[in-house]
Amino acid sequence: MLKPTSPTQTEEEARKAAEAAAGGVVGGEVPGEGAGTVLNADAVQAIVAEGVDREALIESIKNELDLKEKYKIRNTFLQNKLGEYFKRKRTDDAHDGEKSVADQEQRYANCMTALAALRTEYESQNQSDAKIESEYKAKLEERSAEAREKSEEFIKFKRSVALAAENSRTGKNIPPKQVAQLEATDQRKDMEVVAVRLDHIKLRNKLKRHEQLLRQKEELADGLHLIDFEQLKIENQTYNEKIEERNEELLKLRKKITNIVQVLTHVKEKLQFVQVSKCLQRIFLHAENFFRPRTEVSVASSRVLTGT
Repeated sequence: MLKPTSPTQTEEEARKAAEAAAGGVVGGEVPGEGAGTVLNADAVQAIVAEGVDREALIESIKNELDLKEKYKIRNTFLQNKLGEYFKRKRTDDAHDGEKSVADQEQRYANCMTALAALRTEYESQNQSDAKIESEYKAKLEERSAEAREKSEEFIKFKRSVALAAENSRTGKNIPPKQVAQLEATDQRKDMEVVAVRLDHIKLRNKLKRHEQLLRQKEELADGLHLIDFEQLKIENQTYNEKIEERNEELLKLRKKITNIVQVLTHVKEKLQFVQVSKCLQRIFLHAENFFRPRTEVSVASSRVLTGT
């Protein structure tokens, strides 16, 4: 801290330092601080008017300026080091790039060869799948045509049987109109059976998917099955119940300890009271023993004086 030689010189130096500080920070930043610490002339005059220690303020400003210079020098040094690092890194990258050109070309050639092989395999597999698909389509069309033919033959056979049938009561043949109604009903029932069969196939596939999913869920992490997980849950619940029982016992013991502490406190107070009473009684006893001979002498003297 600065030590002035005289009061007049101190006041002048403080005034000059305050004016210099005010001129340096008015409309700008405080030295040594970051952006955003802006002061104005009124603020500086208010600081001066409040009677702030001028010497401390001057010393603080000098310290902040020195710190700013140190940071500036360190920043320049670090910037130079950073530039050297990036320059060296660009040189190393250039050397590595020149060395890896041949490797990249070789890798590219290998990738193109592998791609050509995969395309050939894909085309052959595609042709084989197309051939199998065409064979299955031909078989499907053949089987569908055969199924339609058999169905038409079965419908014709049923119609012929129905037309040739006779009523057991009247002995007459069944009218063709009634046969047509029965055939329409039969076709409608067949369509319902087909729809139900499709629903059954869908539900069966869905059931298989759910069963597979259930089997996957049964096998938990590290071979832990669902049964083991349920057993662990039961054990965990048992341990939680034991913990609750221990907590209840601990609470009872704490209450018992509290009662015992209260009883001990009461006994200590009573013991202190008895000890004090005992001391008082002992003092009274000593006093009584001390004053009793004097009392007997005075009584005897009074008897002698009175002649009794």
